[in-house]
Amino acid sequence: MMKTPEIKFNEKYYSIIPRPTQDEWHSLDQSIALNGLQEPVVINKKGVILDGYTRYEICQNRAIPIITRVKNFDTEEQELRYVLEVNATRRQLNAFQRVELFYEIFKVYKKQGKENNNWRMSKKNPVGGTLIRYSELVGVGQKRTHAAIKIIESDDETLKQKCRDGILTVNAAYNSMDEKIIPGNKNGTTHPYPPVKLMLKFFEDSPLKAELERIIDVYNKANSSVIPSQ
Repeated sequence: MMKTPEIKFNEKYYSIIPRPTQDEWHSLDQSIALNGLQEPVVINKKGVILDGYTRYEICQNRAIPIITRVKNFDTEEQELRYVLEVNATRRQLNAFQRVELFYEIFKVYKKQGKENNNWRMSKKNPVGGTLIRYSELVGVGQKRTHAAIKIIESDDETLKQKCRDGILTVNAAYNSMDEKIIPGNKNGTTHPYPPVKLMLKFFEDSPLKAELERIIDVYNKANSSVIPSQ
């Protein structure tokens, strides 16, 4: 008889899977308390939990025997995809939540895309670009997937939470990001205009450059200060 491996947590898997709501936890807890563990905790050959973290925790809390089922995969990507997909199918997720849940796979796809130089390939290309491949995986349109990724990769945790909670749609949240923080702006205020050096460079070969420099000089003198380098 094959010995069941010791059950282990994978912090990466545990952290990327949305936690159940209080109601979901209570419902599952009561079901296991009354009927025992009906659905096995899925583990890989090393004993790492792939599906069933909540079931495992409830059984541990209630000292209920844990039933496991071993599932093996040829690659880490296949295993990760299983972990995410099996959890996504159990929950009603909005577009942002789906893109965020599968984001770890996106990073894998993006790395492969860079290696194969196919990040921006069109649908006509049989290989398919990373964004196309990823948007098909999550079942969200390419434009919304792209917008959601930009939000995920931003530092705005409040904006992300509003998207998770459905307070803002992906498009509305993305559009609110139009005014970027200028690099080097220590007080964190936003500014809708490009840096001065960028404007001067844009007009490098234009007769308007001299006029632009004159206007900047007049502004500087009027404010008795020099516009900081940007």
